[in-house]
Amino acid sequence: MPIYPILIIYLIIFTFLLIINYLRLLDNRSRLFILALIIFEGFNSLFSIGSYLPSHFGLLILIVGLYLIKNELDEYSLNSNKPDYLGINDNYLNLFPYIGFLGICFIHVFNTYLRNDTYGSNDFLAIFLCTILILYKKINFFNSYIVNFTLISLFISNILLVIPRLLYFISEGSIEESFDNKVVYYFLNLPINQILTALGFDVFSNSSVLKFYTIQGTMESVDIGRTCSGLHSVAIFISAFMSYSILENGKLDSSTFNYTILGILVSYFANLLRMLIIVLVGIYIDFETMMWVHSHLGWVIFTIWIFLFWNFYDKIHNKTISKSI
Repeated sequence: MPIYPILIIYLIIFTFLLIINYLRLLDNRSRLFILALIIFEGFNSLFSIGSYLPSHFGLLILIVGLYLIKNELDEYSLNSNKPDYLGINDNYLNLFPYIGFLGICFIHVFNTYLRNDTYGSNDFLAIFLCTILILYKKINFFNSYIVNFTLISLFISNILLVIPRLLYFISEGSIEESFDNKVVYYFLNLPINQILTALGFDVFSNSSVLKFYTIQGTMESVDIGRTCSGLHSVAIFISAFMSYSILENGKLDSSTFNYTILGILVSYFANLLRMLIIVLVGIYIDFETMMWVHSHLGWVIFTIWIFLFWNFYDKIHNKTISKSI
């Protein structure tokens, strides 16, 4: 499907969400959730992390989302007029720009001379963290809540996504496709194979490749890459939820970890459901439609399960607070 009809669909969806936000038809938490989704999709599009929209479109909705969420936070006094540096000693804060600058230099050297490769999504994630470190004290006054949330989220997501691959490179001397293929095979390809086989479909899996017969009797194959594994969605969820808990509660308690584990499980099964739907579309319709669904179904399912999880957490968490009071 051409890119322009897809852009029109996305524009209609985002316009509808912005109208709901503007008319105040939902409560504060729901509006913040909608704006967070807009920012999430803008970030994904800008850095090509599981999104097939043009990067300039991602930049546009990212800027709009950040502007609106700043107004929302300011309106509900979630941000004071004074900068909030998370209680970090000023001597350490002064080191942030140097750490960020050295980090960007390392990323450039790592990709240009050590790996001899182009920048990927993990590189942009690390560069984003380094940029926040460089500008942290200068932009904190803009909105401390947003800046601190971004800093903590990026720090956690880099630990989850970037550090393991860096350690693998240090130990093995390279990041081969076999590393990604093993993760994809055991956590996604093999389970999808077993589920579809149990449902009576002819499916074959080998490493990252999943082969299946359509209802017309022809065999099709799809290469399930690392971006399909749901690792980014899980990492984003963990980072955002832990950041929220730290800023709201000032710490990470056992309740936070319990809900994080629950969210990871829900995210994993939601991604399995996504891949099942994609393959079934390929079996019953055609390959082209399957690839279109693959490109645009992920964020819809991610949005639904995050919304359900957040409402569940909010209700249970508020009940727990009420009982303790």
